[in-house]
Amino acid sequence: MTLPLTSRWWKQRPCAQSSSQSYPESCSGSHLACRSRHRSRTYALGAIALMVALAALSACATSPTGQTSATPPATATIAPTATATPRPKPTSVPTTSVAFCQGLLSVAEVNSVMQPPAPATTILFENDSSNQLNACSWTPGQNIAVLAVYFVPFPAGTSLTVVAQQLLTKSNAPAGGTPATTPVSGVGDQALYLNTTIPTPAGANYIAALYVADGAVLIACTQTGDGNVPAPAQSDLTQACTLVVSRL
Repeated sequence: MTLPLTSRWWKQRPCAQSSSQSYPESCSGSHLACRSRHRSRTYALGAIALMVALAALSACATSPTGQTSATPPATATIAPTATATPRPKPTSVPTTSVAFCQGLLSVAEVNSVMQPPAPATTILFENDSSNQLNACSWTPGQNIAVLAVYFVPFPAGTSLTVVAQQLLTKSNAPAGGTPATTPVSGVGDQALYLNTTIPTPAGANYIAALYVADGAVLIACTQTGDGNVPAPAQSDLTQACTLVVSRL
């Protein structure tokens, strides 16, 4: 749509005038007053034309049928959350074997977690019914174990600290020394980390162990060696024992 030009309308419809440039009575007053009335008419007509043009543009912006429609938002479907089946707690001390110990931790896993100077190459096991103590160990040949895991009964109402001290003695720990204890969370029902260094004529020996009460069984993940207790012993034993508990 072409809007009318007010300048063109002004030229086509001048104020009535004679050849002598005098204005009729209908244009009484000065020449500027007459032009002002015609200019007002020009602006009024221009405004009307502009409104018509805007209305036409607005009509072009609507849909061809003059109706609009909105698509309703899609409803999200939430899948049900799968619930993990709780792992049953052990009710008795397991009988150990090479296959059983391998199922708890492979030789490669032990070496990866413990990072020993001499890597483990062999899995040994023990079932000591007289002491109610069964065990798995991962060793470099017949030397001191890189990691040993002991299993003993843990009756309800038993003190974890008392049983841990008893088990520390049964695990062939060097005589003497007072172990330092630290509670550990996130493993089994409750857990306690113990470590001690024992001076001997041949030099210091150490033992570090994480004792985990899980159901009716106490699990002890232990590390022994020459010198002082290694700095990462607690974190290494916690990682190893967490795997054992999850696979028991």
